[in-house]
Order: sequence, then C-alpha cells, then structure tokens
Amino acid sequence: MSTLYVDTINEKTSGNGIIIPGHVLQVVNNEYTARTSTNSQSWSEISGLTTPITLLNSSSKVLIQASVTYSVYGHGGLRIYRSVGGTDTVLTIGDTSGSRSREAVHAYKTTTYSSTYDADSASITILDTPSTSGTISYKVYAAVPHSSGYSVVINGQYSDADANYTGATISTMTLMEIGT
Repeated sequence: MSTLYVDTINEKTSGNGIIIPGHVLQVVNNEYTARTSTNSQSWSEISGLTTPITLLNSSSKVLIQASVTYSVYGHGGLRIYRSVGGTDTVLTIGDTSGSRSREAVHAYKTTTYSSTYDADSASITILDTPSTSGTISYKVYAAVPHSSGYSVVINGQYSDADANYTGATISTMTLMEIGT
C-alpha cells in the first residue's frame, strides 16, 4: 500500500480545473437590500436579485437557493428563471389546470389595513441541470396575475411608513456549481 502526501495540487493547464463529481466547484452569493415593488400582471424581473455564474464545466448542475422577503397586497407570486444568451426559461413551477397561475411561491393577503404591514419570507431551492457552459444568470420574477390593483413588494412591507414598526429587509440568492 502506498500513501501520497501533497500540500497543493495545481492545474496543468489554467482554467481546466479539478472536478470531483458531487462536490461544490464554486459558490456565488448575491445580497439585495433595496425595496422594490411591482403591480404588473406579467412576470417581471427583480433585477437586484439577478445572479450570474460562469460554469467551470458544461455538465455541472447548479444548486439555487433563493431567500426572498416580500409582502403582498392581494394575490401575488414569485418564480425563478434561468437566463442563457438573453433567453429566460422558467424553472420549477406548479402544475396547473384551468386558469390557475403557475408559480414557485404564491401569497394572498386580504386587502385590509392590517394586512399592509404583513411580510413573509420564501425559501426556494432548485437543482438545475443547465447543460451549457459559460455564463448563466438566475433571476427572481414577481407578478400579480389576477389584478394590477394588487402589488408584490420585495424587501419591505406594502405600507412603507417611516416608522420603527416598518421593516426594511434583505433577500439573497446563492448559487453552487456541483461537479458531475
């Protein structure tokens, strides 16, 4: 039996990397603190949460962990998209029949005064197989498909009073490239 002792392992050719299946090759994190809102009935990007990653291997998987703090006035939802070369593709949404909105997260708050101070946090975890190399961006989209009279607010409460009972919060997205 032989034993191999090393202090470091260097790549023979820069950029080729040492890839061990099932191991994390890199981690990218994005923190978004601005308060933003949408009353769009169409899905719209929350641009501050868009997180790019440049894959080391075209066969890698990407573990997406999004933690989004939001409030909803009426009905609203969130989705995660993968963007490659300017084309956005929705990932992991619920099945639907009829007129139901397909979303990763859906929330409803009554449109009463007390609900304007509610806030929630959604944790969305997806293991994506993008089957591509180069730079990929992952995005959070929000919408109020039912009515433009409703609203989704990211990183805050619907009622944005300048008072110590109104929260200013944070949302994050963490991407992990997993070797295969």
